[in-house]
Amino acid sequence: MTSRANSQRLQAESPLQAPQACGETETGASSSNERLRDIAEAASDWFWEMGPDLRLTYLSERIRDVLGLGPEFFIGKRRDQYLDGNSDTAGFQAHLDDLRNRRPFRNFVFPIEKPGADEPAIVQISGKPFYDQDGNFAGYRGTGTDITSLVRSERKLERTSALLRTTLEYMNHGISVTDAELNLALWNDQFLELLEFPTDFVGPNGRPFADFIRYNAERGEYGPGDVEEQVRERVELAKRFEPHRFQRTRPDGVVLEIIGVPLPGGGFVTTYTDVTERARYQAQLREQTEKMAELVEDLKRSNSELEQFAYVASHDLQEPLRMVASYCQLLQRRYQDQLDEDANEFIGFAVDGAARMQQLINALLGYSRVGRSDRPRRSVDLQEAAELACRDLQKAIEDAGAKVEIDDLPAVCGDGVELRQLLQNLIANAIKFRADDPPVVLLSASRDGERWTIAVADNGIGIAPEYAERIFLIFQRLHARDAYPGTGIGLSVCKKIVERHGGELRVESDGKSGSTFLFTLPASSEARP
Repeated sequence: MTSRANSQRLQAESPLQAPQACGETETGASSSNERLRDIAEAASDWFWEMGPDLRLTYLSERIRDVLGLGPEFFIGKRRDQYLDGNSDTAGFQAHLDDLRNRRPFRNFVFPIEKPGADEPAIVQISGKPFYDQDGNFAGYRGTGTDITSLVRSERKLERTSALLRTTLEYMNHGISVTDAELNLALWNDQFLELLEFPTDFVGPNGRPFADFIRYNAERGEYGPGDVEEQVRERVELAKRFEPHRFQRTRPDGVVLEIIGVPLPGGGFVTTYTDVTERARYQAQLREQTEKMAELVEDLKRSNSELEQFAYVASHDLQEPLRMVASYCQLLQRRYQDQLDEDANEFIGFAVDGAARMQQLINALLGYSRVGRSDRPRRSVDLQEAAELACRDLQKAIEDAGAKVEIDDLPAVCGDGVELRQLLQNLIANAIKFRADDPPVVLLSASRDGERWTIAVADNGIGIAPEYAERIFLIFQRLHARDAYPGTGIGLSVCKKIVERHGGELRVESDGKSGSTFLFTLPASSEARP
């Protein structure tokens, strides 16, 4: 009787007592109960017990740390009395049915209002019925776990997954994600459509990568050969998890660009893009580029042949022309007094024509020589080049009463001889096409990044805007020869020199009050400020 009384007393003190083993003393039973109480209070989860009326009779103190509510809040209450939500749900009714029928249950989830929190806590409990020594139903014992963070994380993951799925379906690209075992884990409809797989080829849980390879092999995507061998080769290649990018052309001509990026833990994220139009444009561009390259080579060859022809032709014409000119001059000197006025005039025409022909040939020779020199590019002081050009034009400047002003010109990178010829031609041109007032020529410069713009301005007769391009063509003249002598090739030489240096030459004029010729040149690394 004493032993049974002590047992009943211990049960009243601690519902979570260990059953007393045969031969165990009261001290041993008390120690077991104390051990269980310590475990209950130290556990991350909490322990609970309900009586036969399904009201809580015990709750470990751990519940206070988890929910902010002590055991006293729950003791004596049925579960539906502290449920935060509708107790009429099918899940809760099934749980009540388990309790009424005294069946064990696991992982029943329900919400509990948590003080100070915007949302209820989500808990998960498991329990089993227990009986007294007479076999009578005495209630339930079990454990509880706070799964609020887990549930919220799962809900967030579900929302993110839904958002990702929606995003994938609205993309114009096909997307597939394979895991480390090469199983399809994520995809969109465009992936199936672009690779021409049946819409039901992939189940809700994905499909092994090898099945896609086998499907393609069976329809001849990889050419003749053993299907299983083709599958093995491509699966082994994929297991290397190396980045890849290639294009694949479908039988209907659609070109796909496929880009695979390996994931840190294994697997791939692969995109599939229809680049048919881009591939067509690229093919056209390559074809046009090849044709353009051929045209450029033909043009280079043609220009080289023309320059060679001009040089040879003009050089070979020099000797017979000198002979014609010499004999015409001899006739003029020896027989001038013996011929009538018409004969003298005819001989004068012949001498003048031969002289002009010699000037044209010399000018053509000069034009053909531009760019044929093997002189290296170097830093050229345009200030010095302009002063030397003025020295060469000294007599023409004095005869015209001209004034040439040279601002601080920079150093540029180029051919010194050709740049001196360029400045000399432009200054001479400004003096030749002068108006009634004495000519004034101004040379100036301005810098724009790695290039200089040189301006040669005058107060001459000007150039009508409609002739701004024509004047740079070879042998083009805007005035009669007797008004302004020359060969009509000087500005063509200037344009050729500037373009050979990678620049542009143009003229600005209103056709009335002078002209300004502007050309660009690359700056020298030794240029002055």
